Amino acid sequence: MKQCTTLGEVRSEIDRIDRGIVVLITERLEYVRQAGHIKQNRTEIRNPARVDDIITKVMAETRRSGGNRKLMALIYRVMVEWCITYELAVFDNTK
Repeated sequence: MKQCTTLGEVRSEIDRIDRGIVVLITERLEYVRQAGHIKQNRTEIRNPARVDDIITKVMAETRRSGGNRKLMALIYRVMVEWCITYELAVFDNTK
């Protein structure tokens, strides 16, 4: 992590990180779309055990990295719920 000395440097680093986050979320969403095409039954899409597994893994990584657990839990719960809705739409449009 770079040690910044000006607000401009801080903002530049935040912008760099945001660009990377957008790329990774876009990549994740592509895999969600593929899952919507692969699954054979609509009931497979909302899988509470899988959601719990995702959150557990995210929380473990958050602890390892020293991140904010409340923020990560909030972000991932919203993102996973959005992805479930998206995957349902993909499934409905392809079957």
